[in-house]
Amino acid sequence: MDFQLPSSLSPGSYELRLFANGTYTRLGISNAFTVITFTASPSSTAAGSTVTLAWSGIADPTSTDWVGLYAPGAADTAY
Repeated sequence: MDFQLPSSLSPGSYELRLFANGTYTRLGISNAFTVITFTASPSSTAAGSTVTLAWSGIADPTSTDWVGLYAPGAADTAY
């Protein structure tokens, strides 16, 4: 799935989190990635760009599982 980062996103470290069935039951966390300005590095991207997500091993996925963008260490409810 593609996940477009907000164009207003501040530079910093982020991770994406996958949640189950419209709840805050966390199914997985992406690797951390860095949003910075003016870089072409594969581990960094600019605000407003798109990142591609992939996962496997989710038992019983549902149509209401969802992904959120978080700063590493932030509470699951602080999206």
